[in-house]
Amino acid sequence: MKILLHKNFVKKYAKLSSGQRIKFKERRDIFFLDPFDPILNNHALAGRHLGTRSINIAGDLRVIYKIITNDTVLFIAVDISGGTSAIINYLLMKLELCIQTK
Repeated sequence: MKILLHKNFVKKYAKLSSGQRIKFKERRDIFFLDPFDPILNNHALAGRHLGTRSINIAGDLRVIYKIITNDTVLFIAVDISGGTSAIINYLLMKLELCIQTK
């Protein structure tokens, strides 16, 4: 599996505490082995976030991602559950435009 990182993800990741980064790396490694491991609580998002998925990192910290191909995903954001709806919506709109123009 290949994981691409959106610039928004990179920016938000840089603001995480060291403990949150460690937890992220643990969950990322699990995601590589089995994206649907129950500990990740991997689930599709609905409504305005239709087409994206979420995995739990720790507490209410989660990663929002989009499946690009069978073996490639794009990590869009790392955030507190429900914390960046407007940003995610904007990024999804831009992502759809980029995919359509390819």
